[in-house]
Amino acid sequence: MDGTMSGDSFQDLLDGAEEFFRVWDPQSIAFPSGDPEWIQPTEAYRHVCIIRVLRFPDTWAIPCEDERIQSSVRSTLDASAEISSDSAFFKRLLFPRFIAGTETSILHQKRYIEFCMREIKRSNGFPHPAMNELLNRVWDERQRQADRPGNIPWMEFVS
Repeated sequence: MDGTMSGDSFQDLLDGAEEFFRVWDPQSIAFPSGDPEWIQPTEAYRHVCIIRVLRFPDTWAIPCEDERIQSSVRSTLDASAEISSDSAFFKRLLFPRFIAGTETSILHQKRYIEFCMREIKRSNGFPHPAMNELLNRVWDERQRQADRPGNIPWMEFVS
């Protein structure tokens, strides 16, 4: 994007990164401890990486309903659902849940993300107001533009 490589070379790099993350097996790495719950955060972050790669170079191009995006949203939320809200790993999935939330227009996915955010607030007392505001702004804008193609990037609401 800064002109140091051609658009085609950059796309090849992105395609390679997507392929790497899609086939990478999180079971193949060593974790800091023997706790089996490490696999869920690893899986969730792997899918955040896939979403990020898909969003380059144009974050507006692919609608959140696209199967490639939704596959990673589902996988992120499924990994999250495998962890008890009492587990320390539950809070570690805040960012992947946030990204999944910014990439969905599906009501039950949005409600699950809201539930998880409330549980994290309940457990540590911090409400994460910026994340909640960003999610609500993306969801509201997505609702307003439901009949238009393309994505609503959460980064548009940061400034």
